[in-house]
Amino acid sequence: MANETPAVETTTTPAATIETPVTPAVTTPPVVTPPAAAATTPAVVPAATTEVKPPVETPVAAKVVPEAYDIKLPEGSGLDAKVVEDAKAYAKSLGLTNEQAQELLNKQDGTVKSFALAQKAEYDAKVESWKTQVLADKEIGGDNLPVSVEMAKRALTKFGGETLTKMLDDTGFGNHPEVIRAFARIGKAMAEDKIVSSGLQPGGKKDMSAKFYPNQK
Repeated sequence: MANETPAVETTTTPAATIETPVTPAVTTPPVVTPPAAAATTPAVVPAATTEVKPPVETPVAAKVVPEAYDIKLPEGSGLDAKVVEDAKAYAKSLGLTNEQAQELLNKQDGTVKSFALAQKAEYDAKVESWKTQVLADKEIGGDNLPVSVEMAKRALTKFGGETLTKMLDDTGFGNHPEVIRAFARIGKAMAEDKIVSSGLQPGGKKDMSAKFYPNQK
C-alpha cells in the first residue's frame, strides 16, 4: 500500500472534571427581641462613715471601803455632830468610799443651807410687809409714826428691858404693826398719867397708877 499515512491513534484525554464549590445557604439567625428592662430604683450610695474606734478602757482603781470614816462638816455649817454620825452609818450601809461619804455629807449640808436661805428670804419679805403696813396705819403710821415709835420705845424700855428688846430686833417682830400699836398705847397711857395725875387725888388718896408703879415719877 502506497503512501498510506499511518493512522494516528488519537488518544482521548478524559475532560477534567472541575468541581464547583457549593456555596452553603446563608441562614439568617432569628432576631431575638430582649425583654423590656424592668424599672429599677437607683442604687443608693452609702454615705461615707467615720470609723468608730472602741473606747479605750481606763483601769478603775479598786474601791476601798474604810473601817471607819473620816468625814467633817464644811466650815460654817449649821448641822450638828449627830448628822455626821448618821452620814457615816448610811455610807457604810451603801459601801461608799471615804471620798464618797464626804461628798454625801457636803451635799446634805448644801441642801440644808439652801433651804435656810430660802426661808430667811421669805421671812425678810414678810418683815418688810409689816413695815409697809405700819406706814399705812391710820393710828400709828403716817404723821403719827414718830410719836408712836417714841411712845413704844418708852414702854418697851420700862416694861420689857434689854432681853425683850433684843428678841424683837432679832426676830423682826419689833416691826409688826400690832406690837408697835400695843407698846405705843402703853407709852401714851404712861405719858397721860404723868400729865393728869400728880400722885394724889382729892381727899389725899393716891391714884391707881401710883399703887401699881410706886417708883414712877
